[in-house]
Amino acid sequence: AIKAMEEVAALRSELQTQRERNTELIFKLGSATNGWGRCEKERDAAQARCAELKAELAMANDAAAKGDAARHQCAGMEMEIKELRGAADHWEAESRALQKL
Repeated sequence: AIKAMEEVAALRSELQTQRERNTELIFKLGSATNGWGRCEKERDAAQARCAELKAELAMANDAAAKGDAARHQCAGMEMEIKELRGAADHWEAESRALQKL
């Protein structure tokens, strides 16, 4: 009977040790789960910021393309203005020559 009681006491001690270990593991699992949740929140925030930056980049690229188009258009207009000034100078000279006649 004493041996049986000693075995029961040993089993109770082992069970208590296992319960403590399980409690510790549950606590660690909870901490890991909370950490995972924080990681997911940080990931979601980073993905949202990435989407914002992609939108800003698209707008900047669009503005740059429009600026390039405007510069090309202005360069074309400058050439037309020079040609018109040249023609105006020519016709003004012609007009003066005709007035002298």
